[in-house]
Amino acid sequence: MKLYMSEGSPFARKVRVVLLEKGLAFESDVLNGLRPVDGTIGPTLSVPLLEDGARRIWESDLIVDYLLHTYPDAKAGGDMAATPPLSPWMARPERRWDDMTTLATIASLAGSIANLRLMQPDGLTPENSDYLARQRTRVGRCLDWLEERVTDEGFAPGWFSIMDISFVCP
Repeated sequence: MKLYMSEGSPFARKVRVVLLEKGLAFESDVLNGLRPVDGTIGPTLSVPLLEDGARRIWESDLIVDYLLHTYPDAKAGGDMAATPPLSPWMARPERRWDDMTTLATIASLAGSIANLRLMQPDGLTPENSDYLARQRTRVGRCLDWLEERVTDEGFAPGWFSIMDISFVCP
């Protein structure tokens, strides 16, 4: 199994956490900066991308869902075992749409944070870009919304959930 990634990507970080929590061996192909546009990374030209045998999957939530479904019994052993345990699902079955909405909000938050960070080297800031000003506003609103839903035990008490992992990775 091979994970194409950059070190600063919150999306790749989320996938790495799940791979480690499941105790799955993987090789990292790390390239910080822009990858070539020759198509080797896939049609989205973005990381993370997981290669598992002949299967290539991109987009972090899709990769995580693939890992949960393809390797349901994989678990890290010894000191690496999570307490509470890693959730076996993206969203709790009884709260699917609430949890998926939470995941979508966290993804929007992470995307906005990434946009703000990636535009700085080009001199673009919320002060000189309406788009980035909107991204900064989105960050605050997403954090406020999430704060109303999280508990002292995370988003899904009793589990180390994908929502928890996604939230701590940006």
